[in-house]
Amino acid sequence: GSFIGNTGRSILTDPGVAKFDLVLVKTTQIRERLQLQFRSEFFNLFNRANFGSSDGRLYANAAGAENPTVGRITTAAPARQIQFGMRLAF
Repeated sequence: GSFIGNTGRSILTDPGVAKFDLVLVKTTQIRERLQLQFRSEFFNLFNRANFGSSDGRLYANAAGAENPTVGRITTAAPARQIQFGMRLAF
């Protein structure tokens, strides 16, 4: 096969993934055998941008067709998500 350039293999490092998830729960006793629970769930609380690996292949196949996504970096984790919930336990 032919090679383009003279850099070594695996010289690039990908960005890390960091997420901070948080769950807050408040349980209220209504009666002896009846509880109401309110939940707040935060995923990727600080909304940090997490990026995936780049596609470092210059050519996609042995015929030499160029890869249209070379060097493209996409997001690896979703943006901040918040959800609320209530639960009645009896």
